Amino acid sequence: MITAVWSSYGHRFMSTDSPEDMSCLRCGGMWRLVPDEEDATYGRYESCDGSEPVQCPGAEAMWAHGYPGERYCEVCDAFDRSEPCEHESHDCNCLFCNS
Repeated sequence: MITAVWSSYGHRFMSTDSPEDMSCLRCGGMWRLVPDEEDATYGRYESCDGSEPVQCPGAEAMWAHGYPGERYCEVCDAFDRSEPCEHESHDCNCLFCNS
């Protein structure tokens, strides 16, 4: 069981149905919580490519996650537009955007 994490990168994480996947209440991104190789009580958040999470931009700054062109924006209430909205235009490396 992981009891300490290196950094949350400003995210406010909550667990999902999968205990190793954590989603941010503020920006909507999801990263994996993995145990340290030397000490399983210590963990870190990572994307599917093993990179560290981007710093959380804050509430509603990037609610649209997923592959470009397939993102649904909850703020604009729109899906799959020809041009991305301001909420889809972000550099995110979460599990949704970086798979």
